[in-house]
Amino acid sequence: MQDKIFWNPDGYIEVVLVGDQTAQRFESMYADFLPLQEKLKKEGKPAYALFDCSKETGFSLSSNKAALEILEKIEYDRIAMYSVPHANVTEGIIMAIGKNETTKLFDTREEALGWLLAK
Repeated sequence: MQDKIFWNPDGYIEVVLVGDQTAQRFESMYADFLPLQEKLKKEGKPAYALFDCSKETGFSLSSNKAALEILEKIEYDRIAMYSVPHANVTEGIIMAIGKNETTKLFDTREEALGWLLAK
């Protein structure tokens, strides 16, 4: 199994991270995210994304740096992540870039979707 990104018919972009993450894998996911984001913009819909990190097994300093750079430049309304390994590192990155109001971490998919899709 490998990383995947797709439009979930419930109204958000879904990202599934699998295995050890690298900077190259994050860059590839970002390239796949952009067309979906543009589609939402053109349709006047909010850019919501759900990140499933339950199958992620590791990351490196370079993958963390790539993730930070992508989160800084990506335009979105909300991102919910769940089952994030080393959640405190991820929370630190989110706080450092000032996106802690629009990017949240959760233990379960249900909690993440509850926040992501709340009106």
